[in-house]
Amino acid sequence: MPVYMIQAGGEHGPVKIGVTDDVEKRLIGMQTGNHQRLVVLRLFEGGAAEERLLHERFADHRLDGEWFSFSKQMLSDVELTEMTALTGESLNVFNRMNELCARRREIGDDARFLEELTTKDSAMLHQLARRLRMPLWQHLGLPNPFPTDEA
Repeated sequence: MPVYMIQAGGEHGPVKIGVTDDVEKRLIGMQTGNHQRLVVLRLFEGGAAEERLLHERFADHRLDGEWFSFSKQMLSDVELTEMTALTGESLNVFNRMNELCARRREIGDDARFLEELTTKDSAMLHQLARRLRMPLWQHLGLPNPFPTDEA
């Protein structure tokens, strides 16, 4: 099971250290409930023991639960085997989903947003919904999972 460091909100944003069977699915699920752009900072081979090791190593930076304030030490050698993060089509789909989420927030109107979707984007969302086993418009319809500044 890969151990991940996922960062929110830019190069100095908080970092979640966790473990999952499916990094892509985890990243997409986390992004749905987070108004800040999330990126995979690092990915390591391992499991619960390696996750604990990282939690202990960065204990002085713990914010809450598995979230830590960013430290440049997180980019240094942590004595774990690094894996390749999302690549190729998985990364393209995730990046496009982020762009669509941002556009949806910018428009602020579900009906108008849905009218603007291209056939390609609509097909990608259908495929993603099937892969995640979620109702198709759970991400795009009501209830609205996209955070807004008003909420």
